[in-house]
Amino acid sequence: MKRSKHINLDLMRKHANPSNQYHKKTVMRSVALGVVATSVAACDGSEEVEVITSTFDCMDDTVLEMGQCKAAYQQALEESERIGPKYRTEEQCESEFNQCQRNQFGSFTPVMVGYLFANSLWDRNSNRYGGSFNPVYRYFRPFSPLHNQLITADGELLGEDDDDVFKLKKKSLKKKKSFMNTVSRGGFGSVASKKSSYSKSSWGG
Repeated sequence: MKRSKHINLDLMRKHANPSNQYHKKTVMRSVALGVVATSVAACDGSEEVEVITSTFDCMDDTVLEMGQCKAAYQQALEESERIGPKYRTEEQCESEFNQCQRNQFGSFTPVMVGYLFANSLWDRNSNRYGGSFNPVYRYFRPFSPLHNQLITADGELLGEDDDDVFKLKKKSLKKKKSFMNTVSRGGFGSVASKKSSYSKSSWGG
């Protein structure tokens, strides 16, 4: 069970040593997580993924250690700036995502609430991740059917609860192309709605 429901930026950047209960992981736990996730991937071609919202969340629910969790978060931040939705003004961004920040390109990007992680894609022998730490945001536009929904940087809808385990196609975890254009009329929510409709159709839902 996850202990973090919302991202804690101060905690993610904190460099104090964690207590032993967070820091120690047994080989049995790592193997079990890898076997379960790999089995799911082998059965239907999808991956079980979680939205990681904090360092301790990462340490509790993944096979990563403290240093690896910090590195994953930093990579997710870089991906958010590279591929996240971009708006010309802060007001436009906050109309859909509530909390936004200026990026290096001079436009505005929503503040991510976490990133996607699949234990099955972590290679324990090489200590490398076989996917990308794709950022996740929470959509906030009032009266929208997407209100309070978790949404990926490329517009894939996940649901409301960041405590859930989601099943996504492997392509959802691959590195994305850079998104340099600003969000057009209709907003990012329209992109997500179209992608959600297509996804349900392609999955037979």
